[in-house]
Amino acid sequence: FNPSSDIAGTYYYIVAGSGGCENDTAQIIVTIDTAVSAGTGPNLDFCDNNSNSYVLFDTLTGADASGNWYFGGGLFGDNSATFNPSVNSAGNYYYIVSGPGVCPDDTVTITITISNAPVAGTGKTIRICANENAFLPIDSITGIYDTGGTWTLPSSTVINDENYSLNPSVETTGNYIY
Repeated sequence: FNPSSDIAGTYYYIVAGSGGCENDTAQIIVTIDTAVSAGTGPNLDFCDNNSNSYVLFDTLTGADASGNWYFGGGLFGDNSATFNPSVNSAGNYYYIVSGPGVCPDDTVTITITISNAPVAGTGKTIRICANENAFLPIDSITGIYDTGGTWTLPSSTVINDENYSLNPSVETTGNYIY
C-alpha cells in the first residue's frame, strides 16, 4: 500500500479455503491523514525604534494556517499573531502546525534580531568667524551620540572620520551632517 498513490477505503485480505473449508477474510479500513506544513520563513531583522506591527504568518511561505506561534516556552499567539519590535523580544519564534491522526507536527523557526538604532546626537547652529582656528564639529554635537559616524559636507563630500577638523578659512557655510 502506497499512501501517495493508493486511495483510502476498505481493503480485504482473503485466504482461500480448501478441503471443504470456507474462505477466511480480514478487513482493514485505511484512513489517509493529510500531512501538514509549517512552511519556510526568513530570519527577520528589526530596528528597536520601529513601532510597526508585523503578522508573523505573512513572512512564511507554504504554511498551513492552522498553526500557533510559540516563544520563550509559551504560546505567543495563533496564525494571526503580530510582532512589534518596540514591544516584543528578540529570539527564536516557532510556528507549529499540529499533524492530524498519525501525521507528525511540523515546525518552522524564525529567528528575530532587534538592533539598536544609530544615535547621531543633537545638532545645533553655530556661528564662527572665518579667521578662527580649525575645530572639531563633533564637539558641537550635544547629547549622546554613537562613535564611528561620517560627516557629509555642504559640497556632498563624505568624510569617514568623526574627528573631522573644520577650517573656517577654507570651508563654506552650510549644513555639516553627522
